[in-house]
Amino acid sequence: MSIKGYRRIRVLSIILLFITGLNALVAGYLFILDPSGKYVGITTELLEHSPFKNYLIPGLVLFTFNGIMNIVAAGLTIRRIRFYPYLILFQGIVLVVWILLQVVFLQMFQALHFVMGVIGIVLIICGASLAGKK
Repeated sequence: MSIKGYRRIRVLSIILLFITGLNALVAGYLFILDPSGKYVGITTELLEHSPFKNYLIPGLVLFTFNGIMNIVAAGLTIRRIRFYPYLILFQGIVLVVWILLQVVFLQMFQALHFVMGVIGIVLIICGASLAGKK
């Protein structure tokens, strides 16, 4: 891979990590603030097939693992710490698993699940590509 290609993959990864992280921070915070889901425009009825009675635990997980960790991974990727490709890869896996669990627990599939799942897969590919170059 050329240096230019390597740089493009790194920049794409940073953008996707920030977008995903900021989205997760906001949504997670809203779920923590009001575990009924009202602030996000949903009800706890969606949780019927999940182990949760409200959105507090999912909100904490979303805020932490898809929010804070994506922002940290983006920052460490900007700083080019030695193992940043593996952080990108890991965050892609976390996002794909999160989306799969949502689809299973909510027993529904929406456009946002598709978009975020694709972003997760792209992060996995980017992380693996960058790790292979190291």
